[in-house]
Amino acid sequence: MKEEFEKLFIDDDFRKLREKVNKINIFDILKISETEIRHSNVLAWLLDPNENHEFHDIFLRKFLCLIDIPNFEKFNFDNVIVKREWKNIDILVIITEPSNRYVIAIENKINSAENGTQLKKYTEIIRAEFPNNVVYNLYLVPDNNLNNRGDNKSENTWKDLLYSEIIRILKELIEENTTPNDILKLEFIQQYYTVLTKIIDMEDTSEIDKLCASLWQKNKNALEQLLNYKQNRINQLFAFLCNRIKDDVIFKSKIWFKTKKMDQYFDNYYAEILNYQIYKGQNIIELYLYLGVGDELIRQQVFDILNKSGILKRLFIEMPKGQYNIMMRIPLIEVNLCQNENIEIQIETLNRNWNATYEILQKIDELF
Repeated sequence: MKEEFEKLFIDDDFRKLREKVNKINIFDILKISETEIRHSNVLAWLLDPNENHEFHDIFLRKFLCLIDIPNFEKFNFDNVIVKREWKNIDILVIITEPSNRYVIAIENKINSAENGTQLKKYTEIIRAEFPNNVVYNLYLVPDNNLNNRGDNKSENTWKDLLYSEIIRILKELIEENTTPNDILKLEFIQQYYTVLTKIIDMEDTSEIDKLCASLWQKNKNALEQLLNYKQNRINQLFAFLCNRIKDDVIFKSKIWFKTKKMDQYFDNYYAEILNYQIYKGQNIIELYLYLGVGDELIRQQVFDILNKSGILKRLFIEMPKGQYNIMMRIPLIEVNLCQNENIEIQIETLNRNWNATYEILQKIDELF
């Protein structure tokens, strides 16, 4: 087996694959590649011709091509205001021209669906605030998440806008050499382009696929051994965690549990309203807090208490519609084979992270 690993590590295809997949991307490092608020921040920055990205109004002009504003090519864009989270609307662009004022509202959804009557509420707010202006409402979603309008597909004042269109604009800017002269800004734009292509499965992975197929064919035994090692390590850590916390919590199944106080408070009919889950992925163990099923009035009260507490580190506009909704996610440990950590160090890390997480769980208990 040692010889097979040595053969894998000196394989030229292995070197090429490492160079491709190990390329640094700031969005992935910060784990914000699928965080809606970060994408909204970047898009608002790009749409504002007064920002320091050096596109001036080029990105905005290309964006306006998508929504058919008549004669916008004659706009001088001297008076453009871009707002974030204006009355909870993700992005609001206000373009004031001598002839009229144009208002563009953008609701940005990456993985989540619309919450309840969210779009209807925003429509009413915009109509009241801008009664005599030309308004365009845009619902921005990844191409592979187009059916996430929830129960409000009939809210036809909002036009679907696909992330593939944003990708196309960025690609044009890069290819047309209209990108910033500042190398850091240019790299940021290119990395953002790469992240978006991954999110909607537009990334060209053909070369990577060929390298993987070649490596698997030549080094199957060594690669299978690596995969088994990784999964075994995750299983070991998961078993340790379950044994570690069994005295702190009450398990309802192999992965679902409640704190002791929560089990007393939410009993019988209300048992499913609030639950924790330990999630075991391919290389990560996480804790989820779920808002589950139960009496709608009690469920709403629990949601309001959690939402206003500040513990969740995010603010929901309305109670989610689904039967089971993740209210909080806490990573407990991630297994990276490249770090070469022994099991004792990883257990120590997991134990330390659980202690910090358990303090959060106790704060949630105190809410009830």
